[in-house]
Amino acid sequence: MIREFAVKYHLALIQWTSQKLSDSEFKTIRLLNGVYLQLHSYMVRVAVSRGELNSEQLYALAIASQKYDRGYFHVTTRQNVQFNWVQLRNTPQIINSLTKVGLWSAHTAGNCVRQITCDPKHGIGLDEQADITTLMTELQSQFVLNERLVDLPKKVKITVRGNIMDNNAGSFNDIGLRLYKNRVYVTVGGGLGREPKVGIQFISLDIQYILSWIATLLEVFRMFGLNKGKPVRIKHLVAEVGKAELIKLTSGFLRIKMATPPKCPQDIRTRDVSVIKWNNSNEFKTWFNTYTFPNRQLNFRHVELSCNSGTGAPGDIMAQDVDVLCKLIQEHSLNEVRLTLSQTLLLPYVNISTITEVFEICKRFIPTNIACCPGLDYCSQAYARTISIAKILESYKGNLKIRISGCPNSCSQHHIFDVGIVGINKSGEERYQIMIGGDGPTGTLGRVLCKSISADKVLGVINWLDRLVRLLRKDRFEKAYLCIERNEFIVPEELM
Repeated sequence: MIREFAVKYHLALIQWTSQKLSDSEFKTIRLLNGVYLQLHSYMVRVAVSRGELNSEQLYALAIASQKYDRGYFHVTTRQNVQFNWVQLRNTPQIINSLTKVGLWSAHTAGNCVRQITCDPKHGIGLDEQADITTLMTELQSQFVLNERLVDLPKKVKITVRGNIMDNNAGSFNDIGLRLYKNRVYVTVGGGLGREPKVGIQFISLDIQYILSWIATLLEVFRMFGLNKGKPVRIKHLVAEVGKAELIKLTSGFLRIKMATPPKCPQDIRTRDVSVIKWNNSNEFKTWFNTYTFPNRQLNFRHVELSCNSGTGAPGDIMAQDVDVLCKLIQEHSLNEVRLTLSQTLLLPYVNISTITEVFEICKRFIPTNIACCPGLDYCSQAYARTISIAKILESYKGNLKIRISGCPNSCSQHHIFDVGIVGINKSGEERYQIMIGGDGPTGTLGRVLCKSISADKVLGVINWLDRLVRLLRKDRFEKAYLCIERNEFIVPEELM
């Protein structure tokens, strides 16, 4: 099926080139195949199933970036990858080359069900309560690349988790699913962008009914997803129709209950070996305690690392680094690496006995607390540059999680992290709004700290905020968003 989409797109491009397709007809086909027209060139978005890549796929992406792009590809905050500097004539070749390794670009854009994301710690997190593998396979089989779902009023984003901790912003998707035993707890109507909204706890139902219920909801959305003749997102449909009425429209014969997710148990089991080959350097100890995590699998840990060794922007995987990364995942992570919503990589299965060997490689790939979208350097919708702000913030050494978006569309999910930096246009000048106090796992949206500052003021404001948060925290365990929620922050005039 993936191959068929690639062939159809290639034929459409040939027809458009020979003027057998109008510009508007080809644009619809182009977008449904994940090909965007950006500021200076075309961008191709590629879906990564369950956010998992193997070494063969990594090599294919690297080769495509060298052959058709600028020698790197970009990891997004929705477990996709993007090529940002592609010529339109080369888009069929890049799409076709990636289909051979199980990657696809179809339905990564347009008014359809987009890439279904999931918790990157599925199967390895200590707080996992249910295995989502089968559910993810069934959801993808029914709703992803479904040609009957290409005429929805707007795009639909679905995410799945079986863990207690919401590592994939489930409350901020059109449909958020949490699996617990054989029951699915559903949130509906979340979303970020220009009108951020936390999804509502909607219903819970037996797992055997979840596919039917989602299909029914999509049909209801197709019929009622208009407001004054204009298509709207599911979050607007929920606000317009109301929770009770929407439950009636979608329930039918299903055995539903009101959504009351189970509480976190007090005793989460920890599994680890007591003796490992240890490196006594402070550098290793800091890395081990910060970027490696206990695993559900006995004698394993999972390890977080940056997408690049410091030579690229946040989220960019450089082709020159791929040899090292592939050798790392082949030898030390069962040939698997996962994409996170923080634009980092996760090695899910690192044997504790080889942890010092992994450190020697990973110390070149230390993650930062900063993620950003491509911004005005690439994107035609952006108001301001983001990569340059990320470079400025490289000197920041605090613990606040920072997300930078080039416009209010929130591609970096700036509403739901400690600090969100948003590009705005003020009288033709690139300026930045600062938001603080967001938290994805608890469904907390950030609030505006300051509405408009220039690029050279951003680092000063972030350092000032970091110092205050460290001073005002109840203790070192209190989350930043809770500290920010309790206190009022007013930026001094000299920093503005």
